[in-house]
Amino acid sequence: MPNPLSLDPWYSPLTDEWMRKKMAHVSNLYMSGEIRPSPYLQRLIYGETLDLNHPRLTDCVLNHLRIIWGPAGGINTNDYRHLPMEFRKRLYPMLQSYSTDSTVENADKIRLQLKKDYGLEGPLAEMMIWFHTAGPQHSGILKRDSTEVTG
Repeated sequence: MPNPLSLDPWYSPLTDEWMRKKMAHVSNLYMSGEIRPSPYLQRLIYGETLDLNHPRLTDCVLNHLRIIWGPAGGINTNDYRHLPMEFRKRLYPMLQSYSTDSTVENADKIRLQLKKDYGLEGPLAEMMIWFHTAGPQHSGILKRDSTEVTG
């Protein structure tokens, strides 16, 4: 049975009242189809298959939701370093074939492709697009992390 990932202490503990309320809200949004974690990443990272038409709240789905939607406003560019390496090492391979042009048109193209190819949308996709198109110093971070080995 797959296990949830360990989280950086930056993530509020589930014993925190705000986090309990936030995760109850996020869980309800997931169950109603209003937020959709990437089935591709769920399978790659946790080894679980997500059926977004019949959502289930497993420990790993809750972990995935907490990582991406748990922070206030969802995961963002300034939160990147707190993502578990199991997530970070998967991002660049999904982006490497896309242009790094820093234009609205290119960002829109990447956004559509990430959704089509990986079922990826929401704050993680937006963060990935920003890093990929914000210049080589930022896209280099994604590239470097894609080569990290995790235990």
